[in-house]
Amino acid sequence: MHAHQKAAWLSTLLAEEGDFATVLRGAALVVVIRVLASAVGFASVILLARWMGPSQYGRYSFAIASMVLLAYPATLGLPGAAVRFVAQYAAVVS
Repeated sequence: MHAHQKAAWLSTLLAEEGDFATVLRGAALVVVIRVLASAVGFASVILLARWMGPSQYGRYSFAIASMVLLAYPATLGLPGAAVRFVAQYAAVVS
């Protein structure tokens, strides 16, 4: 299958109605948003590094990394517990 045939197949698949086409369109939108967010994040890191200089940017990235490492245990396992307790409650109620 050549590239133009693949593109035509994908465009007809995206134009269709139905559950699969809806999921495919949603997945494509998520991919586009994630790529744009990555590009904006990359550009902001480059601009910050240029603006702050090596020493200040090093301190900044150390502070951000430290906050991320401290944020993981700070949740105290609540997201996982919430999933478990909500499922358990739903099983009891129904």
